[in-house]
Amino acid sequence: MAYMRTTIIDASPAGDSVKQAILDLDADLTGAFQGLNDIQGALNLKIGQDRYNAASGVPRLDDAGKVGRDQLPVASLLPVGSVMLFAGQALPDGSDWLLCDGSEVEIAAYYALYEVLGATFGLSQDPAKFLLPDLRGEFVRGWDNGRGVDQGRAFGSAQAQEIKAHGHSVPGIAYLGVGAPDAGGSLTVGGVDAAHPTQTGLGEGAETRPRNVALNYCIKWR
Repeated sequence: MAYMRTTIIDASPAGDSVKQAILDLDADLTGAFQGLNDIQGALNLKIGQDRYNAASGVPRLDDAGKVGRDQLPVASLLPVGSVMLFAGQALPDGSDWLLCDGSEVEIAAYYALYEVLGATFGLSQDPAKFLLPDLRGEFVRGWDNGRGVDQGRAFGSAQAQEIKAHGHSVPGIAYLGVGAPDAGGSLTVGGVDAAHPTQTGLGEGAETRPRNVALNYCIKWR
């Protein structure tokens, strides 16, 4: 519905001041009706947006023209320094994330991230830069932080591969035979072939690892 204002003015020469007053009033009313039309248009637009966004999932703007916090993607709520896996070989341009590849980056450009990391992952030769964590080819383990499961670890430290100390009880290869009698006349009828020790297993791998899939770790910088 559009609001309209129609005014009929007597064109007789009497009362120029009255006619001018009527013209001024008409202009005021015309402006008021235009304002009502603008409000109605804005309401129609917002109703249309609500219907559109409800169906599409596109974030809606609040009365201040901003996206509400509850409408923001989850990633934007993550704190700077969060680490996540990314199933792409390269991050998109303008991303809030950096690859965890051990790169040196400018402190000034990524100061919020520098406040979190500092020199945790090594010192740069350039005092204006700091190092990102290098998680290429690595598994990540929760920091022990005094629990006693993985003792002696500094936060952010790397750990070499290792197999826990253990042993296997494996007998040698037994054989039967008759040896020469000893001084008491007893005969040896069995023994262990020490020249041919038994191995518990063979392998050609360079490390011990579980099944896995290679993806990129990335860290949030803003």
